[in-house]
Amino acid sequence: MGAEVVAPECHGGEDGAPAPALIDGERHQLYDRLVGALRDYGAQSGRMVEVFASAQQMHRTDLHALLVIMNTQRDGRCATPKVLTEALNLTSGAVTGVVDRLVRSGHVERETDNFDRRQVKLVHRAPAMAVARDFLEPLGSRMEQLMASYSTDELATVERFLSGATQVLTEHVRALGGLPKDV
Repeated sequence: MGAEVVAPECHGGEDGAPAPALIDGERHQLYDRLVGALRDYGAQSGRMVEVFASAQQMHRTDLHALLVIMNTQRDGRCATPKVLTEALNLTSGAVTGVVDRLVRSGHVERETDNFDRRQVKLVHRAPAMAVARDFLEPLGSRMEQLMASYSTDELATVERFLSGATQVLTEHVRALGGLPKDV
Protein backbone atom coordinates (compact mmCIF):
# COMPACT_ATOMS: atom_id res chain seq x y z
CA MET A 1 0.00 0.00 0.00
CA GLY A 2 1.35 3.48 -0.93
CA ALA A 3 1.76 6.47 1.30
CA GLU A 4 -1.50 8.06 2.38
CA VAL A 5 -2.20 11.45 0.85
CA VAL A 6 -3.16 13.95 3.52
CA ALA A 7 -5.11 17.02 2.49
CA PRO A 8 -4.04 20.36 3.93
CA GLU A 9 -5.85 21.55 7.05
CA CYS A 10 -9.05 23.55 6.61
CA HIS A 11 -8.72 27.26 7.04
CA GLY A 12 -10.81 28.64 9.81
CA GLY A 13 -13.71 30.99 9.56
CA GLU A 14 -13.23 34.70 9.16
CA ASP A 15 -12.88 35.00 12.94
CA GLY A 16 -9.78 32.77 12.71
CA ALA A 17 -11.39 29.88 14.58
CA PRO A 18 -10.47 26.49 13.13
CA ALA A 19 -13.05 24.93 10.85
CA PRO A 20 -14.56 21.70 12.11
CA ALA A 21 -12.29 18.83 11.07
CA LEU A 22 -13.70 16.05 8.93
CA ILE A 23 -12.73 12.46 9.52
CA ASP A 24 -9.59 11.84 7.44
CA GLY A 25 -11.36 9.54 4.96
CA GLU A 26 -14.27 11.94 4.62
CA ARG A 27 -11.94 14.87 4.14
CA HIS A 28 -9.93 13.05 1.49
CA GLN A 29 -13.10 12.13 -0.40
CA LEU A 30 -14.34 15.73 -0.20
CA TYR A 31 -10.95 16.99 -1.38
CA ASP A 32 -11.09 14.60 -4.36
CA ARG A 33 -14.63 15.69 -5.23
CA LEU A 34 -13.68 19.38 -5.02
CA VAL A 35 -10.62 18.91 -7.22
CA GLY A 36 -12.73 16.92 -9.69
CA ALA A 37 -15.44 19.59 -9.70
CA LEU A 38 -12.84 22.31 -10.35
CA ARG A 39 -11.34 20.28 -13.16
CA ASP A 40 -14.79 19.71 -14.70
CA TYR A 41 -15.71 23.39 -14.34
CA GLY A 42 -12.45 24.41 -16.00
CA ALA A 43 -13.07 22.02 -18.90
CA GLN A 44 -16.65 23.25 -19.38
CA SER A 45 -15.50 26.86 -19.14
CA GLY A 46 -12.97 26.15 -21.89
CA ARG A 47 -15.71 24.59 -24.02
CA MET A 48 -17.88 27.65 -23.45
CA VAL A 49 -15.06 29.88 -24.70
CA GLU A 50 -14.76 27.68 -27.81
CA VAL A 51 -18.51 27.74 -28.49
CA PHE A 52 -18.70 31.52 -28.03
CA ALA A 53 -15.62 32.16 -30.16
CA SER A 54 -16.95 29.88 -32.90
CA ALA A 55 -20.37 31.57 -32.83
CA GLN A 56 -18.63 34.92 -33.31
CA GLN A 57 -16.28 33.51 -35.96
CA MET A 58 -13.37 34.42 -33.71
CA HIS A 59 -10.25 32.56 -32.73
CA ARG A 60 -9.99 31.62 -29.06
CA THR A 61 -6.98 33.92 -28.64
CA ASP A 62 -8.96 36.84 -30.10
CA LEU A 63 -11.72 36.21 -27.57
CA HIS A 64 -9.20 36.07 -24.72
CA ALA A 65 -7.72 39.36 -25.94
CA LEU A 66 -11.17 40.94 -26.04
CA LEU A 67 -11.84 39.76 -22.48
CA VAL A 68 -8.51 41.22 -21.31
CA ILE A 69 -9.40 44.54 -22.93
CA MET A 70 -12.88 44.57 -21.40
CA ASN A 71 -11.64 43.55 -17.93
CA THR A 72 -8.80 46.06 -18.02
CA GLN A 73 -11.23 48.86 -18.85
CA ARG A 74 -13.67 47.63 -16.20
CA ASP A 75 -10.85 47.89 -13.66
CA GLY A 76 -10.23 51.50 -14.70
CA ARG A 77 -6.94 50.80 -16.42
CA CYS A 78 -5.85 51.48 -19.97
CA ALA A 79 -5.74 48.50 -22.34
CA THR A 80 -2.74 48.64 -24.66
CA PRO A 81 -0.97 46.22 -26.98
CA LYS A 82 1.69 45.84 -24.27
CA VAL A 83 -0.99 44.76 -21.78
CA LEU A 84 -2.16 42.11 -24.25
CA THR A 85 1.41 40.95 -24.93
CA GLU A 86 1.92 40.35 -21.20
CA ALA A 87 -1.51 38.96 -20.38
CA LEU A 88 -1.66 36.56 -23.33
CA ASN A 89 2.06 35.70 -23.39
CA LEU A 90 2.25 36.55 -27.10
CA THR A 91 4.83 38.34 -29.22
CA SER A 92 4.13 41.92 -30.24
CA GLY A 93 3.65 40.73 -33.84
CA ALA A 94 1.04 38.18 -32.79
CA VAL A 95 -0.75 40.82 -30.73
CA THR A 96 -0.82 43.14 -33.75
CA GLY A 97 -2.58 40.39 -35.73
CA VAL A 98 -5.09 39.81 -32.92
CA VAL A 99 -5.82 43.53 -32.58
CA ASP A 100 -6.16 43.91 -36.36
CA ARG A 101 -8.79 41.13 -36.40
CA LEU A 102 -10.67 42.63 -33.44
CA VAL A 103 -10.70 46.05 -35.13
CA ARG A 104 -11.88 44.57 -38.46
CA SER A 105 -14.68 42.69 -36.71
CA GLY A 106 -15.86 45.89 -34.99
CA HIS A 107 -15.20 44.67 -31.45
CA VAL A 108 -12.33 47.04 -30.68
CA GLU A 109 -11.08 50.49 -31.71
CA ARG A 110 -7.56 51.83 -31.54
CA GLU A 111 -7.40 55.27 -29.95
CA THR A 112 -4.43 57.54 -29.51
CA ASP A 113 -3.73 58.45 -25.90
CA ASN A 114 -4.46 62.14 -25.25
CA PHE A 115 -1.40 62.51 -23.02
CA ASP A 116 1.09 60.46 -25.05
CA ARG A 117 0.27 60.44 -28.77
CA ARG A 118 2.75 57.55 -29.26
CA GLN A 119 0.65 55.31 -27.01
CA VAL A 120 -2.26 53.38 -28.53
CA LYS A 121 -5.23 52.49 -26.35
CA LEU A 122 -7.52 49.59 -27.18
CA VAL A 123 -11.18 50.26 -26.45
CA HIS A 124 -13.95 47.71 -26.73
CA ARG A 125 -17.01 48.92 -28.56
CA ALA A 126 -20.65 48.63 -27.53
CA PRO A 127 -21.34 45.87 -30.12
CA ALA A 128 -18.82 43.63 -28.32
CA MET A 129 -20.68 44.09 -25.04
CA ALA A 130 -24.06 43.47 -26.71
CA VAL A 131 -22.86 40.26 -28.35
CA ALA A 132 -21.43 38.95 -25.08
CA ARG A 133 -24.54 39.93 -23.14
CA ASP A 134 -26.88 38.24 -25.64
CA PHE A 135 -24.81 35.06 -25.68
CA LEU A 136 -24.18 34.86 -21.95
CA GLU A 137 -27.49 36.11 -20.55
CA PRO A 138 -29.11 32.64 -20.45
CA LEU A 139 -26.08 31.28 -18.57
CA GLY A 140 -26.25 34.20 -16.15
CA SER A 141 -29.91 33.45 -15.44
CA ARG A 142 -29.15 29.81 -14.75
CA MET A 143 -26.25 30.75 -12.47
CA GLU A 144 -28.52 33.15 -10.57
CA GLN A 145 -31.01 30.32 -10.05
CA LEU A 146 -28.24 28.08 -8.75
CA MET A 147 -26.89 30.76 -6.41
CA ALA A 148 -30.39 31.42 -5.06
CA SER A 149 -30.32 27.89 -3.62
CA TYR A 150 -27.41 28.83 -1.32
CA SER A 151 -27.43 30.99 1.79
CA THR A 152 -25.41 34.19 1.88
CA ASP A 153 -22.92 32.51 4.24
CA GLU A 154 -22.54 29.54 1.89
CA LEU A 155 -21.98 31.86 -1.08
CA ALA A 156 -19.35 33.78 0.91
CA THR A 157 -17.55 30.50 1.64
CA VAL A 158 -17.67 29.45 -2.02
CA GLU A 159 -16.40 32.88 -3.08
CA ARG A 160 -13.56 32.75 -0.56
CA PHE A 161 -12.57 29.28 -1.75
CA LEU A 162 -12.75 30.13 -5.46
CA SER A 163 -10.80 33.35 -4.95
CA GLY A 164 -8.14 31.44 -3.04
CA ALA A 165 -8.03 28.65 -5.64
CA THR A 166 -7.69 31.22 -8.41
CA GLN A 167 -4.84 32.92 -6.57
CA VAL A 168 -3.05 29.59 -6.02
CA LEU A 169 -3.47 28.71 -9.72
CA THR A 170 -2.27 32.15 -10.84
CA GLU A 171 0.81 31.91 -8.63
CA HIS A 172 1.56 28.41 -9.95
CA VAL A 173 1.21 29.50 -13.59
CA ARG A 174 3.45 32.48 -12.86
CA ALA A 175 6.05 30.21 -11.22
CA LEU A 176 6.02 28.06 -14.36
CA GLY A 177 6.80 31.16 -16.44
CA GLY A 178 3.32 31.50 -17.93
CA LEU A 179 2.59 34.96 -16.51
CA PRO A 180 4.68 38.02 -15.79
CA LYS A 181 4.81 39.17 -12.16
CA ASP A 182 2.44 42.11 -12.61
CA VAL A 183 -0.43 40.29 -14.39
